[in-house]
Amino acid sequence: MRSLLCLALMLFPLASFAASGAEQLFKIRYQAFAISSELLLYYNPNQGAGDPRRAEGYRRGVSRLQRLVGSGPTVLQEAVGELQRLTEILEAQPSSADQVMLRPTWINPILESQASLDRQAERLYNALPDDPRRSQHTLQLDLARLLLLYQTRTFGSLGVYVTGISDDSFARLDQQIIAGFGRLRSSDAG
Repeated sequence: MRSLLCLALMLFPLASFAASGAEQLFKIRYQAFAISSELLLYYNPNQGAGDPRRAEGYRRGVSRLQRLVGSGPTVLQEAVGELQRLTEILEAQPSSADQVMLRPTWINPILESQASLDRQAERLYNALPDDPRRSQHTLQLDLARLLLLYQTRTFGSLGVYVTGISDDSFARLDQQIIAGFGRLRSSDAG
């Protein structure tokens, strides 16, 4: 009996996470993109000192992401922990002018970690029953991908880890976004 009670207590957080399903996983994915975007805005080498509001933005984002995965699958909790660890390593680097060109050394692993988290959450999301908001979620994530793709271009030496990136990524994402808006428009009309 006691073993059954312990098992139920261990599974309760996972069950409550699953109950929120697609929306929860979408929020996790979108928040991870927002963190990367804020981080790239703050550490942009083409502007002087970063805007402290951007640094606060990505720090708040990491805290929010930790809360979102708090009762979720261990794989997502570990991925968010890694994202936070890598962000702390970046923040510990000197901010002198000669170090600015070395920032991609610490930013690339963060972007790779965010992409890995996104892929893991996407797998979980795709395993769920179809959700009426799936088109909206896909569109918002495609817009976040496009923004991140543009932002990585300003650095010149950042890797691009966003899922499915190739030579025609801008055009393909544009087409996906246009199609997404079309799907939303037709679902509103119907």
